[in-house]
Amino acid sequence: MDRDWAVIYEFVFDRLRAVRQDMVIQSLANLDTVYILEECVRFYLTSMDRLRSRPISVFDPTINNTHLQEVIKQLLVQYDAVPPGGTKAMHQNRTEFESIYLLFNLNHNEALYHFLSLPSDIRKQEVCERAWQINMAAIDHNYVRLFRLLNQLSLLESSAVHRHVLPLQCNTLRQMNTAYSSKACKFSLSELCAMIGHTSSQDTRSLLVSHGVKVTDGCVSFFKSSWRE
Repeated sequence: MDRDWAVIYEFVFDRLRAVRQDMVIQSLANLDTVYILEECVRFYLTSMDRLRSRPISVFDPTINNTHLQEVIKQLLVQYDAVPPGGTKAMHQNRTEFESIYLLFNLNHNEALYHFLSLPSDIRKQEVCERAWQINMAAIDHNYVRLFRLLNQLSLLESSAVHRHVLPLQCNTLRQMNTAYSSKACKFSLSELCAMIGHTSSQDTRSLLVSHGVKVTDGCVSFFKSSWRE
């Protein structure tokens, strides 16, 4: 029988918190610890994807993100607890979760410094390199490249970076509202929709209108003076 994910979330969330506390008390550092923490990260990210539209009384994203951040950091510490040559199985998923940490903490100095401190063989892996390039695109305000790279992410990676997407989309539109500010200039709504990673032109239209940008007959009219935060 299918269960509401909110019910599953509440039940599993409490049990995982107890398990994590027990691991800390016992100072565990082994393959089982790594496996449990990896599954915790997957659970918090999956729950974020499934429940983000639910009311805060059902799902509090701030609390979920706080626990997710704590678990990811615990996991990264565990990866370093045993040398790669000691237990190879402990490191087989490391690149995936290093990528998730970098995306979840997009453009954050601590995460960037951590990435640069990693061995080169980890940094050069495709998933890690892509996460790094996304951070660089965000820092450089290269939003076209950034959203192209975001389209290449896995479901878990997309969930990790999701909390940053709306601010990035707003920054993109703000930048374009300045660059294309002209009465004679019209920009295709469908092209803009694809550019900022929306799957529906209506979502793009709603975002534009919320910032005071006029949309008429599938065309966007940018004016500096019309923009509102």
